[in-house]
Amino acid sequence: MQWLVDFLIADRASYALLFGGDVETVKAVTRGKKTGGDSTVAEIALLKPALRAWLTGAPFASIEAALGVAPSKFKTCKRSRDFVLKLMNRRFYMIAGALAALVQHALQEAGKVTANPAALEVMAVAIRKGLDSPDKIAFAHRSTAIRSPVILHRSYADRFPNREDQMGTDFQTILRSIDAHLAFADLGLSTSRV
Repeated sequence: MQWLVDFLIADRASYALLFGGDVETVKAVTRGKKTGGDSTVAEIALLKPALRAWLTGAPFASIEAALGVAPSKFKTCKRSRDFVLKLMNRRFYMIAGALAALVQHALQEAGKVTANPAALEVMAVAIRKGLDSPDKIAFAHRSTAIRSPVILHRSYADRFPNREDQMGTDFQTILRSIDAHLAFADLGLSTSRV
């Protein structure tokens, strides 16, 4: 996603096409108002730390801070809400889905395989849900009662304190691994002994 923000900064025509009317939302999120002309490089670059905060399970107040809002003005975290609901759940979600499909197609045409298939399979969902790994997406898929990304990140860390991301595998393999861990943990067994 860091690369995508750099691309949007470098190619303003593509940025305008990909974001459409949401270029105004980017202004509101990064500067607090839609007026004042086109977004500056520094304003669009504020999406990077906000994305990092969102994807790592930070609360809205931390996303507000990442967007440059002074702590005394947090209150209802309007910028964070718009960032998540309008940009992450709409624009970035659609762009990430299209980007993943393009990369998969390019790899297929070149006769190559991605080093991390699960990441491409779930990239758009990760953006929408605010999760930073296929393993956490699988955990979220099996933990439907947890609605908050902040709580989901914490619950994952509690349930899987030493789990390394399953790089190089597809999402179904990761999902089965999460299922096994949860099933054995619920039986009181350690997955390290199984």
